[in-house]
Amino acid sequence: MTESISVVKDREPNSMDYFGVTISTMFILYGIIFMGTYIAGERQEKTKDRIMTAPVSSSLYQWGVVTGNVIMLILQMCIMVFGGMLVFKVYWGNALGISLLVIICEIIMACAIGALLGLNLKNEEMIAGVSQVIIPVFIFLGDGYVRIPAEGLFLFIKKLSPIYWVNHSIFNAIYS
Repeated sequence: MTESISVVKDREPNSMDYFGVTISTMFILYGIIFMGTYIAGERQEKTKDRIMTAPVSSSLYQWGVVTGNVIMLILQMCIMVFGGMLVFKVYWGNALGISLLVIICEIIMACAIGALLGLNLKNEEMIAGVSQVIIPVFIFLGDGYVRIPAEGLFLFIKKLSPIYWVNHSIFNAIYS
């Protein structure tokens, strides 16, 4: 049995509601660059080698790096979401908790992609360049700039974007 979460079933997102959600999810993707360039910069500057002289295990250090980036992105999202609610009256419905869980999952995904790029690409410029190409594509396909009706092959292609799933999950929780 499925239960509706939102109290206002007839409400549709206005432009501020739409962009309040999509810009929040878009900003998270830029966390890919934070994580990736940190790992690449750490490799170039040999920061990890110096930290490993302390009694800290390598795995604990890596968990600390990832956790720090996740916490930084969570704080940024709290500012975006609650600032948008207070200043711009962005409507998150009664599904704010579910929306924040989806956002936290997106943050973890962005950090994982950033770590992948940071470990596999040679320098910060390359990571930033690749990220600056894939992020707008993900956002466009995920209806981050404007909702684009799709069916067939284009809908299949849109569903390859993680932002498609994030944005649609949040909007379904708010407006379904």
